Amino acid sequence: MFKDWKNGGRFKGLEILFFFLIFFLFPILTDIEFRVNEQPCQSCDNRFSIAILERMISGFFSIWPWLFFYYFILNRFLLTKKYRLFIVTTILFFIALEFYTVYVYYWTVSHLEFLPESILRSYRRYYQSLPFFHFSVVYVVTRMLIFMSLAYYIKSNKQEQHLRIIQNQKLEADLRYLKAQMEPHFFFNTLNNLYSLALQGSAETAPLVARLSDLMRYVIYEAKKDLVPVEKEVEFIKNYISVHAIRYRTGIDIKLEVENLPTSYLIQPMLLLPFFENAFKHGLEEEVEKGFITGLITIQGSQLILELKNSLPGVRQNLSSENGIGLDNTRKRLDLLYPGKHDLQISSDDNVYSVFLKLTLGT
Repeated sequence: MFKDWKNGGRFKGLEILFFFLIFFLFPILTDIEFRVNEQPCQSCDNRFSIAILERMISGFFSIWPWLFFYYFILNRFLLTKKYRLFIVTTILFFIALEFYTVYVYYWTVSHLEFLPESILRSYRRYYQSLPFFHFSVVYVVTRMLIFMSLAYYIKSNKQEQHLRIIQNQKLEADLRYLKAQMEPHFFFNTLNNLYSLALQGSAETAPLVARLSDLMRYVIYEAKKDLVPVEKEVEFIKNYISVHAIRYRTGIDIKLEVENLPTSYLIQPMLLLPFFENAFKHGLEEEVEKGFITGLITIQGSQLILELKNSLPGVRQNLSSENGIGLDNTRKRLDLLYPGKHDLQISSDDNVYSVFLKLTLGT
C-alpha cells in the first residue's frame, strides 16, 4: 500500500484530488445546491452550517476504508488480475466496512460531546439501529465502480508512459548504434586520404593533419551531443571538403555555397556528412576526367535546405553505393529524429547525382 503511494509519481496528485472531490467537495456542494434551490430562507443558516460540519466529519471517517480498498484491494489484486483474491477481499471488505462504520465511525462521533446536539443525536440513532448493513449496498457498489474506473484510467496512463519510455530508450540506442557505425566509417575514409598523400610525399600532408585534428575534435566532443548549432555543423563540412579537396587535381571543381545561417538553429551532429562522403567516394574518386561537386546550404524560415550535386564517372561500378552505410544510416536517423519534418530526394542520371534535403530545425 505505502509502496504504491510512494511510486505512483505524478498520478498521486490526481488520486488525492479525486478522493478530496468524492468525500469532501461534492457532498458540500450538494448541500450548497440544496440550500440555494430548496431552502432559500434566513432561518436555515444554522442548519446549513451544521450540515457542512457533518459532511466534513463524514468525509474524514469515510475516506480511510476506501483508501485501503483502492490501494490494497484494487491495485494489488484487481489490476494484477488476481480475480479470486479480489472477490474474497472485496467480501471481507464489506464485512469490515460494517464493523468500521458502526464501532469506529458512528461510535466515535456519537461520543464527541463538543459537537452540536443534533449531530450527536443522529449518530447515536445510527449506532443503535439494527439493520443488516449500516450503509447502502447500492451506494457502496457504485463507489467501488467509481474507484475501479480511476484505477484502470491511471493504469492505462502508466502503461502508455512506460511504453513511451521504452520507445525513447530504443530510439536512443538506435541513434548510438548509428553514430558508432558512422564515426569509424568517416575516419577510415579520411585516414585513407592521409595515407595516400603520405605515400606521395605531398607537402599537403601537414595541413591535412591539422584539419583532420579539427575534424576529430568535432567528432569527439561536439558529435556526442544531441544537438549542435548549425554553423558548427557547416564548419565541420567545410573542413571535411578542404581535407578531400587537397587530393584532387586542378581539373576537379569543388564548390560549397553557404547562405543565411542564423545562430539560433540546432541540428543533429554529423547529419549532413554522409551526403558529402558519398559525393567524394562514388563521384570524384571514380572520375577519370573532369568532375565536380557543387553544394548549397541555406536556411529559409526554420527549414535547412541542402542541394548537392556531383558528377558521375563515365564508367561506373555498381551504384549500390546509394545504399551504403553512410546514406543508409542517414535515412534511418532522419526517420528517427525528424519524422514528418524532412524531405529527402535523391536522383541520378548518366552524368549527375543529385541530393535535395529540406529539414525543419528547432532552436
